Amino acid sequence: MQADTVTELREYMKEKLSKKPEIAEQLTPGFAAGCRRLIPGPGYLEALVQDNVTFHADELAAVNANGIELKNGKQIDLDIIIYATGFNTAGVPSFEVTGKDSLTLRKRFSPYMQSYLSVAVDGFPNYFMMLGWLFVSSGTQSDLTFYFQVQTPCSELEL
Repeated sequence: MQADTVTELREYMKEKLSKKPEIAEQLTPGFAAGCRRLIPGPGYLEALVQDNVTFHADELAAVNANGIELKNGKQIDLDIIIYATGFNTAGVPSFEVTGKDSLTLRKRFSPYMQSYLSVAVDGFPNYFMMLGWLFVSSGTQSDLTFYFQVQTPCSELEL
């Protein structure tokens, strides 16, 4: 039964990504059903195949003032970067984050992590978190409602 489920979900992904089949090769998971989410939420796969979307599977080499540089040397200019951790909010990101006066997030969080409403960290302008460190969750939809209520006021602050 599990093998049938995995096969059906992979076929579903291939169908949704048929406009750009090279994406399916990169995104189709190899793990069994029940281990992790096999397919993204509604609308995600459909968004990836839109004409105004470019999918890059190359590794990231650096984040710079204009966007990102891939390990293959290609520069991609961006207005916004979203880093999804898979809800790993237990500590400092796996990459170096440098804020004002060359302060790193790792140093800023030493000896303990501190943030403003689990959304922002002083000294790190334009760095925002969703349900970040020290977020107290009741496990309800109201947690996300709270996040969106504080997001706009926080984005207007000079941190």
